[in-house]
Amino acid sequence: MDFENSKEVRNILLDAIERADRKTIYTTLMNYTQSDHISVLVYDAQNKEFHEMELQKTITVEEAEPDSFLAEAIRSLKIKLYRHVNSDKNYNPKIDNLYKIKLKSQIVIPVTADRYLLGVIRLSKTIKSTKIYSNRVIDNVKEIYPILIELFSCIADKENESRGPFKCHTTFPSTDQCIKGDIESIRKLLEIMRQKSSDSKVLELIELSRSNIEQLSEVYRIQRITLSQTDTLAHSNKERLNILIVDDTKLNTSILKALLHDTKFDINIAHDGDVALETLAKMHKKQNSADIVFLDHHMPNMLGSEVAEYIFKKPQKFTATKLYIVSITNDPEAILDKKHLYDFHIRKPFMKLEIMNVIEKIKSNIGFVCS
Repeated sequence: MDFENSKEVRNILLDAIERADRKTIYTTLMNYTQSDHISVLVYDAQNKEFHEMELQKTITVEEAEPDSFLAEAIRSLKIKLYRHVNSDKNYNPKIDNLYKIKLKSQIVIPVTADRYLLGVIRLSKTIKSTKIYSNRVIDNVKEIYPILIELFSCIADKENESRGPFKCHTTFPSTDQCIKGDIESIRKLLEIMRQKSSDSKVLELIELSRSNIEQLSEVYRIQRITLSQTDTLAHSNKERLNILIVDDTKLNTSILKALLHDTKFDINIAHDGDVALETLAKMHKKQNSADIVFLDHHMPNMLGSEVAEYIFKKPQKFTATKLYIVSITNDPEAILDKKHLYDFHIRKPFMKLEIMNVIEKIKSNIGFVCS
């Protein structure tokens, strides 16, 4: 199958992921990268091991070390290209070739969210191929990388439901881990910039940034203590957040869903305003009303502000309590005269820290109980 562009591939993959169509996912990835074989390894962070999806085999991190393609990829968390497998000194057939096929060339793709490893995809060419992989293939993979994150998010969803073809055992990082990791990464980046720069103005800005990040770290630490105390005293005993993401672009909903992945969130998706209102009403009738709506503005059928206004005028149709509406448009001027309808605003591209700051504020307001 030939593809006109990466957008076509992304749409095919997203549709297949929503249907849990593993065959189409694998076939599409192989055709897109001109591969003969694919292997998906899901990472279990708690036990430090990988689960191969088809063979139901397990590889521990200890087994992969020190010399294997897999070990190199997970150490660097970067896509690795091995043009000539059998002549590479790091090739370990027991780890890198579970299917015992006649390998010629291999690409190892660590899939991460906020630097936390979710899993690894291995694409391979066999000796029947006349060509080896080129750097262009890596560029192609990078163009669909957000979809690979969504793939592992789907795998984890199926595991939580204990059904479906993607059953596995995946441990995702907590919100605290992600935020602390972001802060630490900024610290390291600023230190690298300081060491490489001799410009006094640049150094002054770096020091100012370092001061700001330390203040942010301290504010976050105090905020977490306060939230912890609030959780202990919470009377509503709210144990799960119901979230609805509304955006007509599937890629945006997929990325936001992956960033929001948490066992304490129940996430629903709608791709236009009409479906959003219908979904909210159904959730309310089932006594499982939404707590948060992430709402795009420019959508077919109804604008985001029209959806928000409808909720504002007839809240009893959608919730018995407070429904928080978060704008996720890149055109805030378009909703300027309707800003009273929204509780928060987040710009695209989505930033994990900004999203989680909003979530934490809402959790604090509704008495969300953390376990």
